[in-house]
Amino acid sequence: MGYVRRNPRRRWERASFSVWLPAITMMMVSALSHIDRNTLALLAPSVLRGLQITNEEYGYVISRIFDRLHALQPAGERMVVRLGVRAP
Repeated sequence: MGYVRRNPRRRWERASFSVWLPAITMMMVSALSHIDRNTLALLAPSVLRGLQITNEEYGYVISRIFDRLHALQPAGERMVVRLGVRAP
């Protein structure tokens, strides 16, 4: 864990877990996003056969999914800005 200085006259104190929670959460979401994309790429042939769609249709569906994810990102950023990082 890191150290934060809450009072300039006091020594450095250990940072609580809640200070690191936003960074850990962003790291986990980023990792999940990469795993998602790789999994979709690996499963593409079976999905195409199972749904009986063309490569073009599959690309359209996947791009729409990621468009929605990217459209929601600003709302998440506003929430983080509004709530902020609050140390106990």
